[in-house]
Amino acid sequence: MELTGIHHLTAISAAIKENHRFYTQTLGMRLVKRSVNQDDVSAYHLFYADAIGSPGTDLTFFDWPVPRERRGTRSIVRTCLRSVVGNLQERRVQLNGAERLLGANDE
Repeated sequence: MELTGIHHLTAISAAIKENHRFYTQTLGMRLVKRSVNQDDVSAYHLFYADAIGSPGTDLTFFDWPVPRERRGTRSIVRTCLRSVVGNLQERRVQLNGAERLLGANDE
């Protein structure tokens, strides 16, 4: 079997409303599906992708009440996403604003 890419990444969010706002309004991704988690029907499962749902652009989140991640706990703390070249400057401005809002520079 030859792997040609990743289908999607799944993460956890304890603040699903803020998660939705960030990925749709700040990053401009599209909410392509909202369902319940099949293993825990008390939690949502949100699916985001690019505007046309291109394969490999999926990023999904489970809505679970977990504490904020702390560095040094062997957790993944950064995820990289591709952006359409024409949107890079616009995304840079949006992300700089979000970084200040979220206090991402605070260690």
